[in-house]
This record gives sequence, structure tokens and C-alpha cells, in this order.
Amino acid sequence: MLHPLVLFLSVWVLSFLLYAMHLSDLLIFTTSQVLGIVAWIIVPYVVTIVLFAAFCEWSPKQMVSVKPPSLDDEQYLARIETKLSRWFLWWCILTVVEVAFSGGVPIIWLIQGSSDNYASFGLPSLTG
Repeated sequence: MLHPLVLFLSVWVLSFLLYAMHLSDLLIFTTSQVLGIVAWIIVPYVVTIVLFAAFCEWSPKQMVSVKPPSLDDEQYLARIETKLSRWFLWWCILTVVEVAFSGGVPIIWLIQGSSDNYASFGLPSLTG
């Protein structure tokens, strides 16, 4: 499994590199502006992870006798599967609500030549 810092950095660096390649004519920001925004996102996260790791490394330790769950434990896997099924059901329900609220899906709007686009899709407080 990847460390969260590696995963986070790889996503943002890849996003920046793709933007810097200027593969679209629709880009409205300069590469330096995007680099500044990405830096404002990455630097606080990296600082937080480093400080947390340092705190964990230097804090007093006590032995913990709790055994972590095993992937061979059928009950543990059944609980995870139940939770995933519930979260997936909620995601499906919220997606249907967003599509109904928006009156369609952006890819269909694009095919139909509608004036709506991806920016007007979904519930603003849910989609972001």
C-alpha cells in the first residue's frame, strides 16, 4: 500500500504536469498561476504529514496488545462488505438526486449541443 503522502503528491503533480502540457485550448490560467495554486495545496499537506510523523516518532510509546484485524477474518470482511454496500447505495441515491436536480448528464448535454455544461451539473453544496 502507498503512503498517503506519495498518493497525494502523485495526483497533484500529475495534474499539474497535464495542465502544463496545454493539451486543451480551454485553459484560462497560466502554468505559473497553476503552480502557485498547487503549491498552496501541497505545502500545507506535506508540512502536516511531516509534523505528525515527527510527533509520532518522538512521543512516548506504550505497548498495545490489540491485534489488528486480519484479511483472513470472515466476520471482518463481511462487516467491510456491508459498509461498502451501504456507502455505494448512498452514492447511487445521491447521484440520482443530482441528475434529477440538474436535468441531465454533462456528456449527454455535450452530444445534444445544449448550453449546459459540467459546471452547472449537480447540487452545488454536494458536488462542490
